[in-house]
Amino acid sequence: MDGWRRRAIRWTVVHEPGRLESMLSLGELLALGDPGHEIDLDPWGTSAMVSTGCVCTRMPLPGRLPLFLGRRQVGLLAAAVPDLNLHVARTLARLRLPARLAKFVLSAAVQDFIDEVRATDPDDWLSLIRGAGAIPRDRIEDYVAAAAADGPLVPDSSR
Repeated sequence: MDGWRRRAIRWTVVHEPGRLESMLSLGELLALGDPGHEIDLDPWGTSAMVSTGCVCTRMPLPGRLPLFLGRRQVGLLAAAVPDLNLHVARTLARLRLPARLAKFVLSAAVQDFIDEVRATDPDDWLSLIRGAGAIPRDRIEDYVAAAAADGPLVPDSSR
């Protein structure tokens, strides 16, 4: 973690402890909760096409974010921030909905994310993680409802 972030986190713990979570990405919080990497989280990661050339998804390793900064022309920052995927997964779990709906929810959420999140500069990853976590539950519920109209959810006609 960069020195400025460590200092900012120390200051936040002392002066505004309620805002501590906003200083960390969901990917970092996930890594703190699974330090031995016992769970395969790659399916919840981001596209690895640009970062490794793999036609797959990978959960970015914690602490690697600085390696992706300063290369905006190839879109590496987007590959290093899995927070939208993780926010959708967390919200679906809280709604007690199956994880397989994430694909349909993310197809709508990504477009809104692109349209609404405004970074201050090409390397502003903090705005990206905060924007991903700011998508309200009711909007994700709307994405799920849209999956009923044009997706995998169909009405139960057996009743």
